[in-house]
Order: sequence, then C-alpha cells, then structure tokens
Amino acid sequence: MYNTAPLNCDPSIISWFHQVDMNRSGTICAQELVMALSYGGWQQFSLEAAQEMIRTFSSSGFNQLNLIEFQHLAMFMQQMRFNFQATDMNRNGWLDYMECIRALTLSGFTFDPNLSARIVSRFDRNKTGHITLDEYIELCLFMSTCRDVFNANDYQRTGMVHLSFDHFLNSAVALKFGMRWN
Repeated sequence: MYNTAPLNCDPSIISWFHQVDMNRSGTICAQELVMALSYGGWQQFSLEAAQEMIRTFSSSGFNQLNLIEFQHLAMFMQQMRFNFQATDMNRNGWLDYMECIRALTLSGFTFDPNLSARIVSRFDRNKTGHITLDEYIELCLFMSTCRDVFNANDYQRTGMVHLSFDHFLNSAVALKFGMRWN
C-alpha cells in the first residue's frame, strides 16, 4: 500500500508526504503535519492549528491525513496563500482589516461587514490589528467548517436555517470539534 501512490497525486506532494511520514504508516498525524508544513516553507503552525487542518481534511475521522487528503490540504493552503498575497497591497506580509475582508471574499466567504471585525479580530492572536498568513489560513479553515455545517442544515438551499436547540448543539459540537458534515 505505502509504495504505490494514486495516479492523480503530484510527485512533489508524494515526496513531501513521505519525508515526514516517520513511521511509514501511509498517514501523518498532527505532529508530523507541523513538521511537514515547516519543511514545505510554511511558518510554524501550532499543534492546535495542525489538528484543525486534519479535522477539516480527514475523511476518515482518525485524526490523521492520508496522501490524497494531504494533497487536498496543500492545494487549499496554496490557494489561500495566493489570495492572501493578492490582497496584501503593500507587500508587508500581513493583512489589515480591509485587506482581510477582500481576501476572504476572494476565498469565497461573504458575510455581514459588521460581523467581519469580530471574526477577524478573533484570529488576530497578538491583537496587532492585522492578520498574518498562518492566522489567515486558520481563519479560512474556521470559515470552511462554518460553511459546511451551515450548508448541512440548509436543506432547501435558501440561505436560511431553522434549528431546534438539539440541532443547534449538534452544529456547535461540529464547529468546535471539526466533525465533517456530509
């Protein structure tokens, strides 16, 4: 199993994945993902951020990523990096509030501008008034999970959901712990 890679997998992703799959299990855990991201030229992500990435991209729910899931994560991160850089107008390596809103819109997220400040400030760890690339990726992971949970509850695709308290709690647990909605 480990020696064969899917036909549609990027050879550089395969090499990158094999470099950090220390136990040769064919999957990587959060610690290995942190290492993989630093080897791949990304900033040092926290273990918590790596766990969130795994919760978002793992289809098995085993807190690990296989090669295909890792490739999906890498493609997501590349797209988020592109969107981040496309909106970082002065090339200072961070996004101010307005740049962040433009980047989120470019990444496919639209919501009430009054809510934007609260959401963006939640991911500004150092309370500097701007978002770094790793904070932006964590924000996009959160937004993706929120969208998945919302869409799973929007049965008629109206953009509105009606939830019982139990259903709301189920959705809140999915947001908190990253359970996948199908």
